[in-house]
Amino acid sequence: MITGLPYFMKNPDWYRTSGDEPGYVLTENAPPEAVKSYNEFYESNILVDENGDERLIER
Repeated sequence: MITGLPYFMKNPDWYRTSGDEPGYVLTENAPPEAVKSYNEFYESNILVDENGDERLIER
């Protein structure tokens, strides 16, 4: 479980909102440590519903 601000969000140059969908996407400026943090964040915050659709858990 991740608590507090994820590492990838510590620098606004590393991420942006994903537009119409909830959540974030990384920019090309994100270093490997931010990519790892991003992947861990979404692995622990994605729910697959009964239809097989992935949804971001809003906390």
